Amino acid sequence: MDHSESLPMDLLLVGDPSEDLIEKYLPFSEAFCAKLGETIVGGFLMAPISDDELEVKNLSVYPQFQGKGIGMELIKYAIRQARMETYQSLIVKTADVSDHQIEFYKKLKFEHETTVKGHFIQYYKEPVFENGKEAVDQLVFRRKL
Repeated sequence: MDHSESLPMDLLLVGDPSEDLIEKYLPFSEAFCAKLGETIVGGFLMAPISDDELEVKNLSVYPQFQGKGIGMELIKYAIRQARMETYQSLIVKTADVSDHQIEFYKKLKFEHETTVKGHFIQYYKEPVFENGKEAVDQLVFRRKL
């Protein structure tokens, strides 16, 4: 894992299909990447949301590298990083139809905290589909550190 000045936009779009929204949170985020050799295969952005809370804003792995444990290593690194910086909790958000990501976060001891009703309808210009279903609500998960 490496601290990075930036992540490629095509990688960030794997985790968030709205370039407009990415551009809004990108300036306030710190970037980290996973590499195989010199090739970036995944990464995440983190941003503080309060003195004791840090949020993973975008966790992305290129599709051809998914299913190899890279996402798991990225989120574990984010947890360690947040602890080192003495944050009390780490926040992640995902779509209500993101079954794989929901189970992924639960396995890592993130607990569902709240649901932002209509988030994807309100903030995304185009409908967001995953697993053949349209995303409507955003689920917020917290892991206490």
